[in-house]
Amino acid sequence: MRELASFVLAQASTTKSFAIEDLLRPEGIVFQLVFAIAILVGGWVIAIFFSSMTEGLLKRTDVDNKLSNWLTGSRSSSLPIEKWAGITVFWIIILFTLVGFFQFLRLDAVATPLNSLLAQIASFLPKLGGAAIIAGIAWVLATISKVIVGRYLRSAQVDAKVNESVGESNTEVMPLSETVRLYPRLYIGLSCYSFYL
Repeated sequence: MRELASFVLAQASTTKSFAIEDLLRPEGIVFQLVFAIAILVGGWVIAIFFSSMTEGLLKRTDVDNKLSNWLTGSRSSSLPIEKWAGITVFWIIILFTLVGFFQFLRLDAVATPLNSLLAQIASFLPKLGGAAIIAGIAWVLATISKVIVGRYLRSAQVDAKVNESVGESNTEVMPLSETVRLYPRLYIGLSCYSFYL
C-alpha cells in the first residue's frame, strides 16, 4: 500500500498544472495569436497601401487608357483597368499574408495549398512578361510596316488609281492608305496567339 501511495504522489508531483502564466509566455498560445493577428493586420495595411499606390500610378499615366482603348477599339473606353490592377495587387499581397499567418500558427495543412497557388502564380509571371515583350516587338514592327506601306501607297498614288478603276466619284470611299492603320492590331494579335501555341 505504501508503494501505491508513493506512486500516486510521484505522479501528482510530475504532472504540470495549467496556469495563466503559461499562456503569457512567448511560446504560449495568447502571444502566438496576438502576433498572428498582427501579421494579418500588417499584411492588410501593406496590401491597401500598394493597391492604392498601383491605382494612383496608373491614373497618372495613360498606358492603361491606351491599352483599354486598343482592346475595345474605341477612343473612349470605360474599362476600369486601374481598379482591376489595384484589386489584383491587393489580393496577391493578402495571399502572401495568409501564408505567413498560417505558417506562424503551424497550420501547414492550410498553408501548403496556398503555397502551391502562389508558386503557380510566380511561375506564370515570366510567361506574362514574355508575352508582353513579344507584343511590344510586334507593335514596333507593325508600326514600322504601317508607316512604310502607307508612304508607299501615297507616293504611288494607289488611291487615285483605284478610284479611277472603280469609276464612281460620288461614293465615299476610304483610301487604301488609311486602311493600313488596322495592321498593328492584326500583327500583335497573331504574335500573342502564336506565343501560346
